[in-house]
Amino acid sequence: VLAAPLSVHETTQRRIQKGCGKQMVVKVPVAWLTRYNSNAALRLEFPLFQTGLVRLQGFRSMKRLLTLSLVALGVCLMTSMSGAEDKGDAKKAGKAISFTMKSLDGKEVDLKTYAGKVVLVVNTASECGLTPQYKDLQAINEKYKDKGLAVLGFPCNQFGKQEPGEAKEISEFCTKNYGVTFDMFSKVEVNKDGACDLYKYLTAKEAPPVGKGPVSWNFEKFLINRQGELVNRFSPRTEPDAPEVIAAIEKELAAK
Repeated sequence: VLAAPLSVHETTQRRIQKGCGKQMVVKVPVAWLTRYNSNAALRLEFPLFQTGLVRLQGFRSMKRLLTLSLVALGVCLMTSMSGAEDKGDAKKAGKAISFTMKSLDGKEVDLKTYAGKVVLVVNTASECGLTPQYKDLQAINEKYKDKGLAVLGFPCNQFGKQEPGEAKEISEFCTKNYGVTFDMFSKVEVNKDGACDLYKYLTAKEAPPVGKGPVSWNFEKFLINRQGELVNRFSPRTEPDAPEVIAAIEKELAAK
């Protein structure tokens, strides 16, 4: 018995007369078999193409049929796998969130966990004239988090040494004074040789309206789209709820 590659669909058997008078059995999916007659002519149909009429004349013809079946099935499988890979690629995280950082409580966080979300990255400080922006950051986080926004705070002590506290102090300060519930991370450097990899990447990319280059002060804002790509960068003095920031956030949230 020769068995052609089987699909999950119902199969059927056809007896084919060999030249020597003996019979052999071939099993093929019903979906492939659209015509069979006493002359041993059948048409095989596949999702991508048709092989046309195949005449079965003894064992050699049967081998050809089996080969055609294998080739066609292989093409179908490769196409299916390619489609699956394309879908997988669509879900892969973009470069801007391909880094691993430490949360404020010291746990390793793979930023790929934010894939599919719109991410607002902000370098923060507790003793800065712009520190009240925590309130607006918390407000937009609450307003848009269910639509896919994630605000990420990265404390930094590089500007006027305005974030001198340890992780516990920073956490208590943010919670007590601004009710912060968005994700906060361990203190980082954002400029010069000591900059963490995330900020080395962000500051090297062109992003309107600021462009590329070193972070200028506390509370600079980087907006990353659902594909993990940096799309906008706003200066420290641009409030989190400024019309241009909200418009950019809403635009990216609307893009699925």
